[in-house]
Amino acid sequence: MKKLKFILLILVSIFCLNSCFTIATMQGEGLLPPPKPESPYYYGNNKKLNTLLLTENKKNIKIGNSNVQISIPSGLKLKESDGLINNYLYKKKSFKLHGYYLGKELFLPIFIFNENFEEFLKTENLVKLNENTYLNFEKNSKNRKLDQIIKKIDDNVFAVVSIVDMNDKSKNFFLELMKDW
Repeated sequence: MKKLKFILLILVSIFCLNSCFTIATMQGEGLLPPPKPESPYYYGNNKKLNTLLLTENKKNIKIGNSNVQISIPSGLKLKESDGLINNYLYKKKSFKLHGYYLGKELFLPIFIFNENFEEFLKTENLVKLNENTYLNFEKNSKNRKLDQIIKKIDDNVFAVVSIVDMNDKSKNFFLELMKDW
């Protein structure tokens, strides 16, 4: 009986090993798509990281060439980036929050613009969520799916968080992160 179990174990091991080699060979030859790389964008569903970011010491940083300052966790920085894909903001310069966590670069999908908020307000379909916080609906969507959270920081500075494909925990994380702005 022991010999039979041992032989069965060897056969299963050979089968599993053969399957691994077959999949690796198929990926190497382009017959299977390569595994998706891990996205550097953070969507707020990591409870440990949420706690770290929301409770970490805060520092005040200046937004571009304006006199406006916001308070962010000390482990994050503002990095200049290209504009967000949006009719009004498409070619505008923005800043994006990024940092490092466990040795990996981490981008938060928060874009901060040094632009006139009233001009932006005229071009978008914003719904007021609370004081200085708005939700932006896709204009061409039939089901009116939420697309962005907009936080007015100043008359000439506002933040945009793209929330497509985010769950409620993620949306709440970003609202909490921006509440003091």
